[in-house]
Amino acid sequence: MVQKQFAISVLTAIVVAGILTMSVLVGILSTKQAFAQMTSTSLTLGAFPNKGKVGSTGTLRVSLSGKLTSGGSPVDAATIHITGTGEGKQSTVTTNEFGSFSTSADLAPGTHEIHAYFPGDATHTSSSATRTVTAASPSQAVGEEGNGAPPIEQGAAPSGESAGGGSGDHSGSGGDHSGGGGNNEGDGGGN
Repeated sequence: MVQKQFAISVLTAIVVAGILTMSVLVGILSTKQAFAQMTSTSLTLGAFPNKGKVGSTGTLRVSLSGKLTSGGSPVDAATIHITGTGEGKQSTVTTNEFGSFSTSADLAPGTHEIHAYFPGDATHTSSSATRTVTAASPSQAVGEEGNGAPPIEQGAAPSGESAGGGSGDHSGSGGDHSGGGGNNEGDGGGN
């Protein structure tokens, strides 16, 4: 009988030790998850050209590029969603090891609000950027909207904009404005 009580006591001690060990492990994991906060991101979007006439194909080919960063560091292998390149069109691109992405779009005549959107992931918040691109029909001067406004020469800045300023460029998650004049942004590696 004494051996049975001793065996029960040892078994109880082992079970209690196991429960305490599990409690400590759960506490450690919970602490790590509590400190694994999401970091904010910043997304840029450039378009070149940001205005021009459509060609013989009836579209204006525009190169789109940008960069996704978090705390100044590139975010690689992130999926970026691009919209606004045509009715119902959406495309996705993936950032490279430098956080950069690039693609192109064939735009029909009109003014296009092109949006790049990063939905966020387990460790990064979402962010977006917008670029306005105008594709003039062959009969329109670049910048003319068919509203009786005087035509704008190609390469000239509309009133209220400097020649190097952006055309409706909104970069970053907070709607910060940054000019770019349609210059491609990227890693400099020519991707």
